[in-house]
Amino acid sequence: MAYGNGTQTNKSRKDSQDFERHLRVANPLNGNNHPILVGDEICPLEISKDSVQYRQTPSNQDDIVNKKYVDDSLAFRHIMNSGWNNSGTAIIYMPLNGGTVERTSTSGQNESIAFIAPYDGRLDRVIMRSESATGSSIVGLHISSTGTEVPAALASFTETIDMSVDDTPYVFDFSSATFTAGQILAVSFTPTSGSNDTNATLVFRYNSPMVGV
Repeated sequence: MAYGNGTQTNKSRKDSQDFERHLRVANPLNGNNHPILVGDEICPLEISKDSVQYRQTPSNQDDIVNKKYVDDSLAFRHIMNSGWNNSGTAIIYMPLNGGTVERTSTSGQNESIAFIAPYDGRLDRVIMRSESATGSSIVGLHISSTGTEVPAALASFTETIDMSVDDTPYVFDFSSATFTAGQILAVSFTPTSGSNDTNATLVFRYNSPMVGV
């Protein structure tokens, strides 16, 4: 008699049909990412023949996370403070190694204005506050690689803000001011009017995985 086998076959077919109705890939499985559907609803998981991806930011302590979220979470910030007094309008390079004297050139000034990037990263932001309104003002990140003594006089990245009110913090947000481990860095400030007593807070962000010098 074949009743048992027939019953099992019918059950397997029904289970397979139920599975296809409730959980399926939107397109044939290949090297591209395709969403997983539960019934007709798209769920946050995507799948290819090589990987499973989850693109959303977790909101619950038990949510799964993706590599980008882990890398961002493990990245850390380096906060530096700087201060000086200057009444001029030419470009100055901020003192970054404990001094309070700005410089007007990078030449021969590494001990005062520059430091070595310990990891790959970026300049996130610079917060400026000055005794005098400086008008349209530029903050720049200056970078040089191995083989060059001082940071380049020409900034690799700049942001411009109108510092129209004195004694007010202004945030220069950099979107992609990146550097690599081992490069030498300096940060400049160019006001339209003299800033006089000036404070700056610089926020550097180092990547994860952290590949150092």
